[in-house]
Amino acid sequence: MYVYEVGQIIEEFRGRPEGVRFDMADDGATLLMFFSGPSKGEIESIGKGKVQLGMFVKEDIIFILSKFENLPWMDAPYHV
Repeated sequence: MYVYEVGQIIEEFRGRPEGVRFDMADDGATLLMFFSGPSKGEIESIGKGKVQLGMFVKEDIIFILSKFENLPWMDAPYHV
């Protein structure tokens, strides 16, 4: 099992481009957001702010939609 914390660097993902990644596994769903140098406000919005989630499906691709506090909507494509 992995433990991810908002604002912490995850070595295996170091250097990845900014973006959002969603994955499903036997142990549950994971939504990862990659920021290069997140601001204190971004970290607080994701860690403690209000979250809104949605889903949009088009041509067998599921888009997980997420919005954290004052940040813009983000989408993460997922295909089974």
